[in-house]
Amino acid sequence: MRTKEVPRTDWVHYFENFCNRYHRWPVSLEVFSPEIGAQTEVAHTPLEAIAADVKNSRSDCIAITVGSEFNHHITHIVREPIAVYEEISDAGTAAALEVVAIDGSKTLLRF
Repeated sequence: MRTKEVPRTDWVHYFENFCNRYHRWPVSLEVFSPEIGAQTEVAHTPLEAIAADVKNSRSDCIAITVGSEFNHHITHIVREPIAVYEEISDAGTAAALEVVAIDGSKTLLRF
């Protein structure tokens, strides 16, 4: 496996392509932060969307939506993201996606 950092200037386009490729793939969503430790929000749930709203300000965010039905989905918001990393499997597909926020928290999307 290898890990690559996604440049901030590519986030919007990168997430559009990423979602087209991995839409509806089952994922687990985990959050790690100094305040709450490690928490699993969902497991084995279809990926619906990832979108970046990046204007180089404190209102920047990345929204990750998972779930299979309109009534049963979760949108996790990462506020003030500073880095995005993709872990790529030996087969060339995504193994994980990590979003790091300015407060030190990390959101991990595992395939």
